[in-house]
Amino acid sequence: MPLLNTLLHSDHGGLSFLRRGLRVALIGLAVALVLTLVYQHTFWPTLTYSICIALGCWFFIDTGRLTTARWLHRRYPDEVRSEEWPGWPLMMLIVPGVGPSTPAIAVTVPYGCVIV
Repeated sequence: MPLLNTLLHSDHGGLSFLRRGLRVALIGLAVALVLTLVYQHTFWPTLTYSICIALGCWFFIDTGRLTTARWLHRRYPDEVRSEEWPGWPLMMLIVPGVGPSTPAIAVTVPYGCVIV
């Protein structure tokens, strides 16, 4: 399981990863509340969509960021300063890569098959 070891590298890596996930879930909750209040949507379906989309985007961006940064740090230990951040040029490649996953989440949720 080298990928899992790369993602959960430090002693507190798993806890930090889950804390960021909880923060994103709370942002999804806030979005659901705003959509419910402003547009008079039904709360529970809106919450489901918001949480799934927020967590899906966060998961793919964060795992891509951590995996890339730690791979670079292992490959070039003298040149790369951080094991947590690959730099803006690589993040500009990672973030748009999440784009295809968001429509997949949004399309499959109504059919009861959540892909996250």
